[in-house]
Amino acid sequence: MSSRPKLQRCTLNLVDYNAKLFDLSSLADVVHLNELSLHFDDMEELNINCVWNTVQKIQEFQGFKNLHIVTIECYRVRDMTWLIFAPNLKAITLNWCKSLEEVISKEKLDEVVSEKKENLNPFSKLQSLEILGAERLKSIYWKALLSPRLKKIDVMKCPNLLVF
Repeated sequence: MSSRPKLQRCTLNLVDYNAKLFDLSSLADVVHLNELSLHFDDMEELNINCVWNTVQKIQEFQGFKNLHIVTIECYRVRDMTWLIFAPNLKAITLNWCKSLEEVISKEKLDEVVSEKKENLNPFSKLQSLEILGAERLKSIYWKALLSPRLKKIDVMKCPNLLVF
């Protein structure tokens, strides 16, 4: 993907893709990427292969700074912790992520960040959040989110959602 640095919109629709892990680092070089749609049938983990171990380094990471819109349909993925690397997200749509348990996993973030995470506010610019059919979803974030710009929340068919 790095050969297309001015690409603004990307849709990955991998129906018969046999891998269980997809490394999103390959998209980090696409600095103008504004909108990303991911559709995977069997993908279990969306990951960014990183060595950042402080909140400051995560906040300085420029890979997804222009990403504003994310649409994901992945039946088997359990978390979307990689979204912390997209600080300017305005809209998140998660459709039929039936195995999704947490949007941002505290345990997974603890593996990456060794310090306290009070300064990390992953969705501060979020305006729209839509989640449909995430039957196992328990939390968006482990504490209350500060999303002053949030205008629209649609959550349907998520019977286990307890923490937002």
